[in-house]
Amino acid sequence: MKQYKEASSTAPQDAFEHERLENVHPAGWRNPRPADRYSLVVVGAGTAGLVAAHAAAALGAKVALIERHLLGGDCLNGGTDALTVDGAKLRFRKALIATGSRPNMPSIPGLIEAGYLTNENIFDQTELPRRLLVIGGGPLGCELAQAFCRFGAKTIIAQSRPLFLPGEERDAAQLLSDAFARDGIEVRLNTRPVNVRVENGEKLVDLVSDDFKSTVAVDAILTGTGRLPNVEDLNLKAAGVEFEKDAGSGTSP
Repeated sequence: MKQYKEASSTAPQDAFEHERLENVHPAGWRNPRPADRYSLVVVGAGTAGLVAAHAAAALGAKVALIERHLLGGDCLNGGTDALTVDGAKLRFRKALIATGSRPNMPSIPGLIEAGYLTNENIFDQTELPRRLLVIGGGPLGCELAQAFCRFGAKTIIAQSRPLFLPGEERDAAQLLSDAFARDGIEVRLNTRPVNVRVENGEKLVDLVSDDFKSTVAVDAILTGTGRLPNVEDLNLKAAGVEFEKDAGSGTSP
């Protein structure tokens, strides 16, 4: 097996990637002149924004869809920043904030220096890590842990709670637990990573479970400890919009 190398967040620029980028952000796109007034302005052209804008337009509404970067979301592209369209002011009756979310990075000493993966760059990998630690036992962590294990990576899940998939039915979680056992995934519950360091090219992660301490050596670390909404730069308070800064999206740690 080739030596594992952690890819950057930029996907390989092959023919398929060029086609994808042309679909989600055409190179020759020019913004239209803003209308005098819109029925609805949708901020963020991810999954929710695209569906809402299309449905409203189909019903006859005058809709403006604002996207800072790329169309698409839900692990395809990241979320989008503030309502600014080339300096033009858009007037509207209602607005939908659908600016997506970003991975919540756990506060673990040494994690940034060692390097880690999230759902935003895991799909850019071109080589399989031989050993993978997944931090977080929510839907995202469980899904990717099982996928990489079946690809052939030796996979460990470290979950801080006494069970994984805490928001799901226990019978469903038990079925998944049985599948993990068959696949050979090592599940460590009530376990927290407390430190990460790199020695001789290996990522060493110190884990604490109750009073038991251990260290695992891995080639890659994937964080799946929830997501944060991209709203901090929208000045929502000025518009009287209530929001939760730490609202997750079903990927609890």
